[in-house]
Amino acid sequence: MKLPQDYLVATSQTPSGNWKNRLAKETSPYLLQHAHNPVDWHPWGEEAFQIAKERDVPIFLSIGYAACHWCHVMEKESFEDPKIALLLNETFVNVKVDREERPDVDALYMDAIHAMGRHGGWPASIWMTPEGIPFYAGTYFPPTWRQGHPAFRAVIEQLQSAWGTNRERLLKSGDSIKEQLQRALPEDDGSMPGPHCIERGFEGIQEYWDDNSGGWGNGAKFPMPPSLSLLLRYGILHGKPKALVMIRKALDAMDLGGLHDHLGGGFHRYTVDPDWAVPHFEKMLYDNAQLLRVYAEAASALDDARYRDVVDGIVTYLERDLRLENGAYASSEDADSEGEEGVFYVWTAHEIHQRLHPAHAALFCRAYSVDNVGNFEHGTTVLRRNTDIDPTNPQLREVREKVLALRNQRERPARDDKAVVAWNALAAGALARAGRLLNRPDWIQRATELASLLTGLPRNDGLLPRTMDHNSPLGVLEDHAFLAEALLDVFEATGDAQWVQQCIDLLEGCLDHFIDDADGGFFRSSNPTLLLRQKSYEDGAEPSGASRMLQTLLRLRSLGHPLGEHSCVERGIRIGAAYLRMRPGSVPELLQAYDTYSSSGTEVVITAPSREAAQPFLMQYNSRLRFNSMIALVLPDSKDSLADCHVVHDKEIPTEGAYAFVCMDGACKLPIFDVNRLEPTLEEKQQL
Repeated sequence: MKLPQDYLVATSQTPSGNWKNRLAKETSPYLLQHAHNPVDWHPWGEEAFQIAKERDVPIFLSIGYAACHWCHVMEKESFEDPKIALLLNETFVNVKVDREERPDVDALYMDAIHAMGRHGGWPASIWMTPEGIPFYAGTYFPPTWRQGHPAFRAVIEQLQSAWGTNRERLLKSGDSIKEQLQRALPEDDGSMPGPHCIERGFEGIQEYWDDNSGGWGNGAKFPMPPSLSLLLRYGILHGKPKALVMIRKALDAMDLGGLHDHLGGGFHRYTVDPDWAVPHFEKMLYDNAQLLRVYAEAASALDDARYRDVVDGIVTYLERDLRLENGAYASSEDADSEGEEGVFYVWTAHEIHQRLHPAHAALFCRAYSVDNVGNFEHGTTVLRRNTDIDPTNPQLREVREKVLALRNQRERPARDDKAVVAWNALAAGALARAGRLLNRPDWIQRATELASLLTGLPRNDGLLPRTMDHNSPLGVLEDHAFLAEALLDVFEATGDAQWVQQCIDLLEGCLDHFIDDADGGFFRSSNPTLLLRQKSYEDGAEPSGASRMLQTLLRLRSLGHPLGEHSCVERGIRIGAAYLRMRPGSVPELLQAYDTYSSSGTEVVITAPSREAAQPFLMQYNSRLRFNSMIALVLPDSKDSLADCHVVHDKEIPTEGAYAFVCMDGACKLPIFDVNRLEPTLEEKQQL
């Protein structure tokens, strides 16, 4: 096997630590972490598959991400071991993928792991034919047999033997898995969801609800923002108090427990226990962006000042710890520092009393449940807030800042500086929405800056890049759907019509790459060379791109723009009908899209000679969370930009003051001149 001259890979004569592999020319921080492994890693691409065909060997695909604790463990145990690396190099073509950079590849092969009856997770380890057909897979493999996990070396040797002596069995297994993946693709059977699917979705969400601690399941706890959003919608729009009880319980539990970083703001990925006490300490942009939106909406809808404080903490965290020099946000922070998980975040009572004034130490330990026993490793404590002590107490705020300053003297967890377009779009939309609902013009300004950065990225045949790095792969459906949605959020927050036009330009350039003209729905990837182009509405760590695309198109429909009437909307709803009938609890974002699709929306059009004149109406509209509703501000210099949106047609702009038009089902009431009449008119529309 011939390699470029500037690469060295492990051989029995190679001095340890002198090699570098093909990943050295990548930009992903995760791939660069592996650039000096003795494994002859290839990035995902045609070259690796071609070499596998020429050598007639399987491909070993390893998928992970920079903040993944067990990915680091497997690297240290196996991928840095020259003997294991030599065996991998002799036996397979080895491909390393950053799941955050190639979510389409990750989703496809994670589904393959599930099709084999195994639990998913990262690192993902997949063996497949040179054509990309998987025949064996797992997640973390230790170097020696451990707690039921087979040894990595033994797995390699068994697969090497099977490929040489029993290849037909492996190929047959791979074909069976491919057929399962194809059968799992949703189909358009021509039927629409039933009228009660949102009620069934709520029942599905209730099925796994933990009434003791809030959240879902009795093991590890994830925040699941799409489900929280559905609870808020169902509780308020459909008048279901049980849903509001549930969302309060979940939001309160996450706020009080170890998932929340009480010193630095923001949230960790998940907790390893059902009581929200001990987190897996990595912090992800996509989690914090989604929770920023959920807590802001709950703060507005439920009028809870505690949730406003949580939102403020998330924004502070994003700006202080994740903001990059170019104005975008980094992807994540690691769980580990100083070679151990969580040491950056945990405390002992001894350390607190040693470093603070006695009265301050006593207050802090009471407020955040720090004692001599601890709730984590080595007698340390993950902070949890004591509800008996007011967190807004000025003295406690002062003490908290002192402890944060002490923490900042520690070695920080590593940061993945990769700027993912989809996650930055989630943040931009959340900032715009939070700024609008909570009257924070500075957050709206930040959202506008981020939107400008994202819309200014170079596009390839109308497609965004996945990341802001040089030579980034093309973006997937989520990158385009989340940014289109964020642009409408920025439009509603600013009233600036350019953001509607930016949204329309983006969708007109990208939709054809993702719409399945033959069978309906949206492909997740525009790449036709993948083993399978998937379509999915199920929400995971991120919301479904297909569901968010539908929601955005429906918002354009409410403005009367022709894109909102695109045939892909109805077909997209129909192709998701099977999910809505069979497992509605798994698709809360799709349920929200269908609820919008099947309901009468409300549009508020404000016309004014200037933004200042419109401000009283804008403030009144933004004072409450409103579902199935859009607002459009029409000024003399923006009317032409909204010309394709029918809802603004024939709306007169006054020479002074402002008018508000409340519209539904294509018909508008007479203009409202008195701002005090806006809310009663909107309530009348809701009761129709």
